[in-house]
Amino acid sequence: MFGNAAAGTPLMQAGPRAGIDLPLRILVWSQDGETRVAFRDPRTLAEGFLLAEQTGTLDRLRGVLDALVAEVSG
Repeated sequence: MFGNAAAGTPLMQAGPRAGIDLPLRILVWSQDGETRVAFRDPRTLAEGFLLAEQTGTLDRLRGVLDALVAEVSG
C-alpha cells in the first residue's frame, strides 16, 4: 500500500469517492512455486468515479505501478 498526496489529493478533490481505492495497492503472493503480482489499473477510476479530466494523472500512476512491478520482477 502506498500513496502520493500530490497525485491522490487532486483525484479525491475531483471525485471524493475515488478515496475508496486510494492509496494504491499492489498484491504479491506465491502460487504453485511462482511469485505473482497484481494491481487494479488506476485508469479504471476514471469511469467509476467520473474522473475523465484526470486521465493524465491516472496514466502516470499506471506508469508508476508498471515500473514498480518491473523493478521487483526483473
